This record gives sequence, C-alpha cells and structure tokens, in this order.
Amino acid sequence: MIKLKNLGWILVVIGAMMWGVDGVLFTPRYFTYGLFNVVLIVFMAHLIPTLIMSVTNYKEYLNFKNISKSDLFYLLLIALFGGTIGTLSIVQALKLSEYNPYSLVILIQKSQPIFAILSAYIILKEKPGKRFYKVFVIAIISLYFLTFGLSNPFNLEVKSLYACLFSLVAAISFGISTTFGRKVSLNLSASTSTFYRFLLTTIITGVMLIADLGNTIESVTYVRDNKYILVLAVIIAVWGMVAVRIYYNGLIRTSAVYATICELAFPLTSVVLDMFVNANYLDPVRLISGLVLLVTIVYLNLNNEK
Repeated sequence: MIKLKNLGWILVVIGAMMWGVDGVLFTPRYFTYGLFNVVLIVFMAHLIPTLIMSVTNYKEYLNFKNISKSDLFYLLLIALFGGTIGTLSIVQALKLSEYNPYSLVILIQKSQPIFAILSAYIILKEKPGKRFYKVFVIAIISLYFLTFGLSNPFNLEVKSLYACLFSLVAAISFGISTTFGRKVSLNLSASTSTFYRFLLTTIITGVMLIADLGNTIESVTYVRDNKYILVLAVIIAVWGMVAVRIYYNGLIRTSAVYATICELAFPLTSVVLDMFVNANYLDPVRLISGLVLLVTIVYLNLNNEK
C-alpha cells in the first residue's frame, strides 16, 4: 500500500486544477469590468495574500535570518519568473486573446513541461527513466490533438501572434519556476516558500507600478470606485494563495520532472470548464485526447512511486 506522503503529486494536480478554474472563471472578469492594467492585476493578486499571511504567518518574517543566501536567491528567481514574468505574461496573453482562455493562450502554456524538464535536468540533475520519455511523447501528442483536433495549426491570424509570444514567455517562465520551486523545497517548508514567493512578487510588481505612476494612479482610482473589481480581487487573491500552498506541499514530495506532468491538469481543467461554462463542447478527437492525457498523468506518477 502506497503511503499518503508518497502521493504528493495529487496535491500538485489539485493546485494546477485551481489555476485552471482561475483562468476560465476569474481572471478574465477583470477585462469584462474594464480593468486592463495587467501589472496592477498581478500586484493585487499577490498583495492581498501577502497581507493575510503577514498576520497568519507572521513568524516567517522572523525566519528570514535562517534562510541561506542560496535559498533566498532561488526564492527571488521564483518570484521573478513564476510570480512576475510568468503571471504578467499569461494575463497579458489572456487580454490579447479576447479573454478566451481556451484559445491560443492555453496551447502555448502547454509547452511548459518542455522547459521544466530541461531546467530540471540542468539544475537539479534529475534524469527521468526510459519509460518516461515514451509516455511523455504520448502526453505531448494528446496535448496537440486536445488543442487543435484535426485542424491545421498554422492557420493563425496575425492578431494572435502577440498573444502567442506572451504565452510562450509564460510557459518558459513557469517551467523554470517549477524547477526553482523544487530546489528550495529541499530546504524550506511549503509555508515559507509560499510566503516569500508572494512577498517578493508583491515588491517586484509594486516597483513596476511606481515606475509608471501616472497610469497606476488612474487604474487604482478606477478599482477603488468599482466594488465588483475589489470583490473579484479578493476572491482571486485568496484562491491563488490556497492553490500555491497546495501546490508547494505536493512539490516537496514530487520531483520536478513528474510535477510538471501533473501541472498539465491546468490546461485540461480549462478545457473542461470552457465546455460547460461557455458551451464550447469537445469533439470526439479532443475528448479522447483529454482522457489519454489524464491517464498519462496518473500512470507516470504511480509508476514513479513504484
């Protein structure tokens, strides 16, 4: 019988699914309500959890002196790549894709495992087994058909190119961040990793807002006068905080190369929600591809536990 502590990959899947829910139901609402300042959106998503954790996890400030310079450096990289560059890029991509999280944005986001595996091999020296590569190819093929079906992938409109570029930047950033997250999880608790990820990202995006003060003041005034945006900001912030905490608890028990396969639950969740919420039903090819993808996620991790 597999012990519960060896099933950390399930927590990674849950965290990824929560991100998928956010991408379909929550974040696009900002644009519906008329807020288009992407930096402010990301700043609020990290500031609110930071304020909450400053009360509930205030001891993390005292724990700062116990964090090594090396771990602090990796925490900064996580905040830079995963919290700032990756999140800014994916939100900007959603904005440019006419608020449709199931379109090109999710497609490019699915390339994240490639960069995570490459960075994990270089930084953590994690070399997956031979069986991994075979199943991984099946997962990539499933992702392709889940996204395109039998359509021509090169029939992209010019207006979608910028969304494609930002999605690619997000995929690279999140993939690298996954490896850095695994690196610090060897020495730091999930609570500490989560706390400083949000704190450092808040600081970085805060500096970016100050650098563009005129636009920031205008956007903040708009948010202040719109109660719907304020409520949405709190919901997204708390939701994201819980998702990241669950994710890091799973990452502690899962190697980066397998954790990144689990994160494919993010696009899969987005596709399923898009089907039920937006009535964009999957055709048979995409439905089969989605099922195959789910099987590969479970198979890879159960096999890894063995």
